[in-house]
Amino acid sequence: MTDFNPHRVIWTREKSARFWDQLTSTAGGDENYFSAEMGDSIIRFARSHGADLGGRVLDFGCGPGHLVRKLLAAGVNAEGADFSPTSLERLGQFAAGASNFGGSHLIESIPTTLPGDAFSTVFFIETIEHLLDDDLRATIPELFRIVRPGGHVIVTTPNDENMGGLETVCPDCGCIFHSVQHVRSWNVATISDCMANAGFEAVAAKTWYLDQRWWRSRLITAGARVLRKRLPHLIYIGTKRFAR
Repeated sequence: MTDFNPHRVIWTREKSARFWDQLTSTAGGDENYFSAEMGDSIIRFARSHGADLGGRVLDFGCGPGHLVRKLLAAGVNAEGADFSPTSLERLGQFAAGASNFGGSHLIESIPTTLPGDAFSTVFFIETIEHLLDDDLRATIPELFRIVRPGGHVIVTTPNDENMGGLETVCPDCGCIFHSVQHVRSWNVATISDCMANAGFEAVAAKTWYLDQRWWRSRLITAGARVLRKRLPHLIYIGTKRFAR
């Protein structure tokens, strides 16, 4: 019998891929993907803030492709990129036959093999909170590289998350970890600084309430601002004004 020894997980890229491949393969695993629930509202937010969805659009860290599917349904020419071959296989199955699907890209390392200055908009949805230090330092400049001048990056993440609030423990070995593998918390100031350091100019950096119904998102967000209540979601839109 394995000894129970409380200890914190040390995340690696391999452990992260294993974790998400397992969630993707289990019944109900799609519920763990934010874009499956909130993708339509994210697209509405992007459009309402002037993001260019008329060109080549990429979901970077797309998982099994929930946002890509919603973009395709909205008439957007969309592609997906991810570290997980399992997730990309599912994306291919879901998007098969869509004439505006530009394909999927396996990310094997950073920098990627994706072309530079290629995408009018890159979505980076509920991913930045998962990045280890080395991956964060490499990934944000990579997003800048692949966005075309004048194009946009759209980042969502929990707003000022209490990291301890969603920790869980393995009852077999005692390993303690965030239940959906978050490793860092962000607020408006920290995400704006991070993106600016890579060269992006902020179009919007807002706390928000995302909901499947866009009208409800706007209503609850407005009410929370009046009552000075904390909003759960953080959305950043940046533009690439120049090449670094």
